[in-house]
Amino acid sequence: MRKQKIYLETTLFNFYLDEDRGDAHIDTVRLFKEIAAKKYEAYSSDYVVDELKCAPDEKREKMMGLFSEYRKT
Repeated sequence: MRKQKIYLETTLFNFYLDEDRGDAHIDTVRLFKEIAAKKYEAYSSDYVVDELKCAPDEKREKMMGLFSEYRKT
């Protein structure tokens, strides 16, 4: 059976890091865990990278780390 592909767009990286987002944060963390468990195949784009690079320094480093960890290689 083929894995479902999930496009990781900028908002997901923000929701992952922002614990004040309530259910959105919880659901996003769950999604990233499912990706890590190989339930889904994640991919993204250069446009997302460009947007992540515009974030403040500390947040940018965290989001780029997530991007590197979870994007399809």
